[in-house]
Amino acid sequence: MKSPLSFANGLILAALLTVGLDAHALVDFGDAPDSYQTTLGSGGAYHTILDENQNKLFLGTSVDGETDGLPTALADGDDTNSGDDEDGIAFTSPLVVGQTATLDATVTAAGVYQPFLNAWMDFNGDGDWGDPGDQILLDVVVNNVQGTIVSSLAFSIPADAAVGPTYARFRLDSVGGLFADGNGEIGEVEDYLVTISAPVPAPVPLALMGLGLAGIGYQRRKQINAA
Repeated sequence: MKSPLSFANGLILAALLTVGLDAHALVDFGDAPDSYQTTLGSGGAYHTILDENQNKLFLGTSVDGETDGLPTALADGDDTNSGDDEDGIAFTSPLVVGQTATLDATVTAAGVYQPFLNAWMDFNGDGDWGDPGDQILLDVVVNNVQGTIVSSLAFSIPADAAVGPTYARFRLDSVGGLFADGNGEIGEVEDYLVTISAPVPAPVPLALMGLGLAGIGYQRRKQINAA
């Protein structure tokens, strides 16, 4: 894994230093618990925020940088550190076992990059995103224009998903082909604490309930008459 200061294009670092900016502050990390590879020491996910021309590509309407990942149980370390910038993903339906879920992804682009969105959800709650089926979005192209665009997307919750709280990671960058960990190109990573629910049993139709009660009454009348 490359150091966050060892950018693929050395001009990026030169540009940051030229305008007097702290290069570390222009690297974005996640904030899920560190079993999900959040910090540099665990091989965490990160992206540079600016290119050499100070073009940005990020989730939501704002982005900030950190010197390292900020793992917390609520996946809110990035928000509590320097303002709520994890505003790119809004789940628009419940996350229910065996059903399709939907979300809105807000992406802000400079118009010079094609944004790719990748995402993972820990469906069995084992503390990583490495199991088959954990990747819920694969190189989805979002926002090919300059400005902010909202895309509505869907994904499936497996029938054997564990019920309860778990974590999701969303990574946006200009190249695609990302894993849940490691460095990426210009972009942003956002982690979320989510809850998967059990499906609600279908109600028994009242008509069927009535038939059942009528049947019981009929059997009792037969027994009385027989006596």
